[in-house]
Amino acid sequence: MSKPKVIIAASLDFNDYNLLKEKCDYYLQRLLTPEERSIEIITQSKNSLEGFSSPSTELIHEYIAECEHQLTVFHGSKNSTYDQFISDLVDYADCAIIFSDGVDQEIKGMIDACKNRSLKYRVVNYIPTIAD
Repeated sequence: MSKPKVIIAASLDFNDYNLLKEKCDYYLQRLLTPEERSIEIITQSKNSLEGFSSPSTELIHEYIAECEHQLTVFHGSKNSTYDQFISDLVDYADCAIIFSDGVDQEIKGMIDACKNRSLKYRVVNYIPTIAD
């Protein structure tokens, strides 16, 4: 049996590690059976493959390292559009946990793709914090 493939995605400005850990731990226990708890987590952003880094990407990688889950970098087609990349990513995955600020269009696109493919997913809505 292969490991379930889980997307963890967040709006670019997401920066709350405690919320990420709390919600991922909570939803992973509910989305997966005990036999599936050894999981493969997939990076959510095509930009991260091109050297782009954001607070959300760094937090997700920190969570993966702390929990000792396997990380897979999903490349998709070389010349695909972002929408095609998300479509292929959702087709590849078994479930998703998505952190949304309600504004980020790329995250809205991922949520829509999950809905359209009947993928098991949960959305955590948050209010972005403004740095002092």
